[in-house]
Amino acid sequence: TAVIDSLDNAKKAAVELEQANDKTAELLKDARKEATEIVATAQREAAKVVEDAGEKAQRKADHVLEQAESRIKTEMAGARKDLQNEMVLLVTDATERIIATKLDSKGDARLVQQALDEARR
Repeated sequence: TAVIDSLDNAKKAAVELEQANDKTAELLKDARKEATEIVATAQREAAKVVEDAGEKAQRKADHVLEQAESRIKTEMAGARKDLQNEMVLLVTDATERIIATKLDSKGDARLVQQALDEARR
């Protein structure tokens, strides 16, 4: 009977060992699945961070470009106005020399400006 009890205990231990092995295999399977999901999530999040950084950099570059274009337009408008004023002064000076009389600066400038405005139309 001691031998039979020992055999029964051995069978019981073998069954318990097999159950433990099955449980361990199941736990490992679940752990691998979870690890795979964690890696996939991390990869998606990293790709999103890279994409967001690229979009932010593009928006910043666009903003800098818009500012530069605006500044260039403003500077060009100022340069045109300065050139126009210089031209008015040169035409006024030339006109005064041609007619050898000077009405007054404001009147001359006004007449020249009117002539230039009419010429543009």
